[in-house]
Amino acid sequence: MEQNQLEKYARLLVRTGINLQDNQILVVNCPVECAYFGRAIVKEAYAVGARKVVMNWRDDLISRETFLNAKDEIFDEFPEWQKSFYNDHADEGAAFLSISASDPEVYKGVDPERMARQNKVSSTAVAHYRNKMMSNKNAWCVASIPTDSWAVKVFPDVSTEEAVEKLWDAIFKTVRVDQPDPVAAWEEHKLNLQRRMKLLNDYNF
Repeated sequence: MEQNQLEKYARLLVRTGINLQDNQILVVNCPVECAYFGRAIVKEAYAVGARKVVMNWRDDLISRETFLNAKDEIFDEFPEWQKSFYNDHADEGAAFLSISASDPEVYKGVDPERMARQNKVSSTAVAHYRNKMMSNKNAWCVASIPTDSWAVKVFPDVSTEEAVEKLWDAIFKTVRVDQPDPVAAWEEHKLNLQRRMKLLNDYNF
């Protein structure tokens, strides 16, 4: 993966995926192993005039240890500071960009009841935030980048290094980062979709 491709991807996510506006807050949910890409997002966000970028780091291995070994009662609790983090930033008009790059088997062997209880309490605590996301009152985007564990699941018959490169190539091709100007390529794609949609509507399909 070349650095300029990484920068083009960050530019695409900030300018098209989120369409970040001048003086807007950007909240980035990012796994710790993807910190290098998180930094590229931060740099691009400030380049387009972000008021501030707030990094919300995530570590799936720590989450796994918590699910396996923490006291049982904590899975019915949700910290007030985390509730405020999501709900308050949503009320401030922040945009939310999430980097999804988890190990597909990181929670293998974890008690599903603990996970279900934690998901229930967190969904209730940040319902205000989730409602704003689902009604598109705040801009949001989910994107992926390769991790070793994910890449070798997709390409099991090659080395880890080659698997990661193959997954990068697949992602770049899918999101048009392989084009000279991915932002322009997406604008053209959206126009084509609008033309096709109008055609179908004109025919009353």
